[in-house]
Amino acid sequence: MEELSEDFQAVRRAAGLSLDDAASICGISRPTYTVRENNPGEFKLNDLLRLYASMNQPGRQLLGTTLGSLFLPK
Repeated sequence: MEELSEDFQAVRRAAGLSLDDAASICGISRPTYTVRENNPGEFKLNDLLRLYASMNQPGRQLLGTTLGSLFLPK
């Protein structure tokens, strides 16, 4: 799960978002966002939709790949 956590951090960074930015987009506190980023299974669908809508193209592409590895593991 640690690798997946690192993947979500990479997604946020690729999108040019800080922890505060991402938390604000999701409408949650920074500590709550950090918990979800460290445990990606805790993300709510609404969080992911809001993040996706706020991301640049590289961030969106990486998020798609990361979600695929979360829901469709090899």
